[in-house]
Amino acid sequence: MTQEPKPQDDLHEAWNALSAPDREPPREDMAAAATISPMLDTDVEVCFCIECGCDDWHACPGGCSWLRVDRAAGLGVCSECASRVADWDRGDRTCTEESQMAQDMAWEGGQ
Repeated sequence: MTQEPKPQDDLHEAWNALSAPDREPPREDMAAAATISPMLDTDVEVCFCIECGCDDWHACPGGCSWLRVDRAAGLGVCSECASRVADWDRGDRTCTEESQMAQDMAWEGGQ
């Protein structure tokens, strides 16, 4: 019985293809790399949680993921702050003081 490859396996192979300049990657690695190269765009806005201030590069201490995210606005609600999803869905994207401080520090080069 053959096991179907998982999407993260494709991403792993693609990452290896992109990050191994000392070898010529197999053709299938190059195809996978081409599909994820837009996701590696450094111009993508870093998003901050409107409640706790965690961001794409600094998760909550126990780990978290985005429940809601607006890349254009650079804001979201992480899984540790699920109580703010209802606010977000109503259009209230007001950041807490903690979140605003984290964003200010990032813009000042603190991250």
